Amino acid sequence: MLRLPLLAMLAGALLTGDPSSLRTSRRADARQADSLGLALQRLADSLVAARPRLPGLLIAVESKRHGRTWTVAAGLADTARKSPLRPDQPVRIASNTKTYLAAAVLRLVEQGRLSLRDPLARHLPPALDTLLRRDGYRTDVITIEQVLSHRAGFNEHPAVPSYVARLRTQPRYHWTREEQVTWLVDSLAPVGPPGAQFRYSDTGYTLLGAIVERYTGKPLGPAVRELVGYDKLGLKQTWWETMEPAPRGIADRAHQYLGGYDSYGIDPSFDLYGGGGIVATMGDLAHFLTALLDGRVLAQRATLDTMLAPRSSELAGYGLGIYGTEARGQRGHGHGGFWGTTAMVFPGAGITVAVAVTEQAESRPVANAVMGAVLGMFDTSAQPTPWNAQAAARDSADALATFRENLDAIHTRDKARYLATYVHTERLVRHSPTALETGYAGWPAITDNAWPDTLIVKEMRVAPIAPGVVYGYYRYIGVPTPGDTLTGVSTRVFVRTPEGMRITVTASWNDAVAPARQ
Repeated sequence: MLRLPLLAMLAGALLTGDPSSLRTSRRADARQADSLGLALQRLADSLVAARPRLPGLLIAVESKRHGRTWTVAAGLADTARKSPLRPDQPVRIASNTKTYLAAAVLRLVEQGRLSLRDPLARHLPPALDTLLRRDGYRTDVITIEQVLSHRAGFNEHPAVPSYVARLRTQPRYHWTREEQVTWLVDSLAPVGPPGAQFRYSDTGYTLLGAIVERYTGKPLGPAVRELVGYDKLGLKQTWWETMEPAPRGIADRAHQYLGGYDSYGIDPSFDLYGGGGIVATMGDLAHFLTALLDGRVLAQRATLDTMLAPRSSELAGYGLGIYGTEARGQRGHGHGGFWGTTAMVFPGAGITVAVAVTEQAESRPVANAVMGAVLGMFDTSAQPTPWNAQAAARDSADALATFRENLDAIHTRDKARYLATYVHTERLVRHSPTALETGYAGWPAITDNAWPDTLIVKEMRVAPIAPGVVYGYYRYIGVPTPGDTLTGVSTRVFVRTPEGMRITVTASWNDAVAPARQ
């Protein structure tokens, strides 16, 4: 990082009229930009190296301060062919599509063609309205705003077990919008009355897609392209799969995996009609979110404020097709997608980060690690810490020592020593309250011959991802009850503090439990 802020250097050059000072500041900024690109590449390489089940990783970072975007890639685009992943390769962004669709609906609101308070029945195609009413959905009461904020009482068709089962048995089956809504109403009841609770629903956004098509008279892809203004924003590597042609000269779409299963050949209609459907590069995804938060998509600032305002506490405050996050003390806005994409704008830092983790099961911990590490790299308030091999090796060794101390404390029931390996802040407690407040779930009820005494750790890997920050990954085998064996994955993020290396974030999940769907 530059010790002297760039604006101050430029101001000094202009006031003194010294062109050499201006040239020096430009060279320094160029050197910093190059070093940031190298740091991002090292971050991507380290995370892929640390996780043996992660095929590939794409990261794009757009910085307002630098006026540029970096895109990096690590790993493989296709594990069967062993082809390397390239930074310009697009992916299916799945539920990140919801932010684009919500912006398109809000553009229709700005144009006076509908209102957020309007009942759904006023705008739905009659056939879909009849289907929903048959299942008890009060479309005459449900509002557009409630659908956008997942508070309409809708269940969702991907939650039907038979729907996901067909995905694996008939991956090339072509779904229609009407079939998906029928699948929902024939299988699941409403979750509650309109406005009573948050329930994430792809079906709700499928209905919104039908409304956009009805009012524009165009297929959903071209309709959203026009309403959002792709051409004006320079989104040249973004398109709605099958509803519009892929851009000329675009790189091949990268393969994305679900527990090792290659989803590349799955018919896009599985997730096409508004809950998902867009294919984009991470650079384009980052640029879209930057433009949205800068006020270049919606015509009025008040409309953007309406979009961002949380309607419920879930997902750190879900608004209208967009939700919140916190990383390194910075508030962010964005969305995630089922196939492993996450994109967040951090207005306070002037940074947008878009990440594609090409193995869905690895997406949450890797995306969290990327967000924190990137914000650390671009933190202009902190003194720069030079990266060097000796410091990275020391960080890694200290992280392993901290982990062994943590594991030994678990086995000896030494709660105080266990908790001493963590950094304690209110924000971290919100991430994992059970682990940080009581050691881990159910500790007082565990008998001497049960887990965690039989906890076995395998494949422990650590990778330095930024100065003073180390990412850790391991697989575990435990016995939760006599006779049962539990396997899973856990991750750690270690940071160097005045007290030494400490654990800041713990994420773990059992192999038998599917990760939460975004």
